[in-house]
Amino acid sequence: MDPSIAITIGIIAIVLPFILAVLMFRPLVTSIADRIGGGKSSAKEIKDLKKKMLMLQDEVADLRGKVMGMEDDYQFAQKMLEDMENRGERKTKE
Repeated sequence: MDPSIAITIGIIAIVLPFILAVLMFRPLVTSIADRIGGGKSSAKEIKDLKKKMLMLQDEVADLRGKVMGMEDDYQFAQKMLEDMENRGERKTKE
């Protein structure tokens, strides 16, 4: 075998894995570098956060409505108990 072919194959065998590793891990390295450098979040992350925020706002509004309903039910039950106590006191006095 010709030495120049062996040298070429050797260089390709050394350089090819390095190039493949750089191509495979480039998005990961870029992401880590952006986070360390305080870079901006990606558009997808911002879109997901907005979506979650809207969902949470809807859920909070729903929970507020439920709490208000529970407060009304509680006040109604309190009035009913007071009425029952007042009726009981009237009957014992008569």
